[in-house]
Amino acid sequence: MKTLVSALVLTVLVIAPSHAQAIAGDWHGTLQVDVEQLRLVLHVTPDGKGGFAGTLDSLDQGAVGIRVTAVTVVDSVLKFELPQISGSYEGKLDAAGTSVEGTWTQSGNNLPLTWKRQ
Repeated sequence: MKTLVSALVLTVLVIAPSHAQAIAGDWHGTLQVDVEQLRLVLHVTPDGKGGFAGTLDSLDQGAVGIRVTAVTVVDSVLKFELPQISGSYEGKLDAAGTSVEGTWTQSGNNLPLTWKRQ
């Protein structure tokens, strides 16, 4: 039993950081807003303090470098905020670390958004 508990603890300690590290990089997604599709690129980088920072580009709107704050990954759940545009996102990172499926929230609207690693 003690060996099983130790193995489970070790597994959690190995998997949790790998999910957090897996989030760094460039992610592409398409937000469906009524009949319009907005292509988005999320750039996530380590912040040097053990967390993450980021920017967002809205390709179809010509917006580049929108600041992303409060980037966290806890239990494979990615969360971040975009104060400049009153937006936020929450989604679940898949086991392979290649996509995040979740919800974009802005101006009282909740829209599905899936990010794919590029």
